Amino acid sequence: MWMVTTAAVFSNTRDVAAPPLLFCAAAGLFFSDVFFSQYPNTIYLIYGLILFAIWAASQVYGFPNGTRRTHSQLTNQDLLSSLKIPTATLWLLSLPGLLANIKLVQMFGGPIEYLMAAKYGTRNFYGLGPIKTAISTIYPIGLCYFAYYICVPRRSRLDSVLFVAHMLVVLSMALLTLSRGTLLTHFVYMSLIWHVAIRKVSVPRFAILLTTALIAAGFYGVLRETFSFTDGQFQTGLATTEKEFKTEWMEFGTFPLQAVIRNQNDVDRLFGKTYLTVITNVIPRRVWPEKPNPGGVIFTRQYVPGLYDEYSDYTTGLFPEAIMNFGLLGGVAVGFLALFALTYQISKYHIQEFVRGVSPIRDDAAIRKVVIYVQVLWTAPLYLTGEFTNLTIGLSIRILVYVVFFWSLRLLRWQPSKRLSAAS
Repeated sequence: MWMVTTAAVFSNTRDVAAPPLLFCAAAGLFFSDVFFSQYPNTIYLIYGLILFAIWAASQVYGFPNGTRRTHSQLTNQDLLSSLKIPTATLWLLSLPGLLANIKLVQMFGGPIEYLMAAKYGTRNFYGLGPIKTAISTIYPIGLCYFAYYICVPRRSRLDSVLFVAHMLVVLSMALLTLSRGTLLTHFVYMSLIWHVAIRKVSVPRFAILLTTALIAAGFYGVLRETFSFTDGQFQTGLATTEKEFKTEWMEFGTFPLQAVIRNQNDVDRLFGKTYLTVITNVIPRRVWPEKPNPGGVIFTRQYVPGLYDEYSDYTTGLFPEAIMNFGLLGGVAVGFLALFALTYQISKYHIQEFVRGVSPIRDDAAIRKVVIYVQVLWTAPLYLTGEFTNLTIGLSIRILVYVVFFWSLRLLRWQPSKRLSAAS
């Protein structure tokens, strides 16, 4: 079913990074345990509905005037030579994240102590949400920097040196988090920006990138749990561990779905309360001790108690969270409609802006459109296995960083004399 759906969707889109294809990739990767293990028929039925919703939404690529054309292949000759890299603004807006990271490292006594604390970050960084949010702002700035660098046709040696220095800073900070997602998805974002703004990534190259990312994520997960510093020496612990490759991502979709269906009659319905936490989560719990918990917290504490300690939670996913709120039938209906609408709307935007009438990246507005679209493009399929509140707040913060950056850029480039002359 998955292979047929993916082939049909690719036949409609003819683009390996089209939104429906990325939804198919998420459904194939994070639910892949259904290909190897035995599950109740209800799980197979829901999985079939997921694939059907993605396929149905991909039909927008066959609408009249829409769409079966592929991207234009852009070259440097197509780009406007007056577009310049706003180096000073990019570095200036990177300072809050960089300084916050330095502050956090100092709080734990140095880089080594910080790395050891990051192994159990959910516990050791508990209550440090504001400083972690400040650190996270550097990653979208880094993507803006990358977008400008590849789209500006004329770059000086200084431009290249400063770009590489900034990239090394961003990647070093990502490594310090010990988060596979933070590090590897940054490379995925850059690949998608290149794909959308410059030239399509071929199917073989995309497959190689995806396979490499999965292998790296598997080894990185084990390395994070086993490394240590003994007598000033770094040791990976890979030689003594029984498991050298982590594959828990294969059950990200199936595990919460099975647990919610199994225990649905033992837990009260929430009727949408977990979705409201997108708003209530910004209020500190010391101000509102009884504020609602997001879906991941409720799932971990009520559906799989004892799975984690009080500082860690398992993500829910679109369908499990909907079932937690509205029961099995209502949840499946809400999940199906939400998945269809999400895939359809992003696909429609993709057609309007990046398939039909593609134009070169000529100005700041075009780069803003690309980087925000790529953020949404990658985040949207993660709703299949992620927590609604966490993903929505994270995406909102990144978009807010882009808004601040481009507003600052516009403000710094504003020239009153030219405006007054044009007005007169």
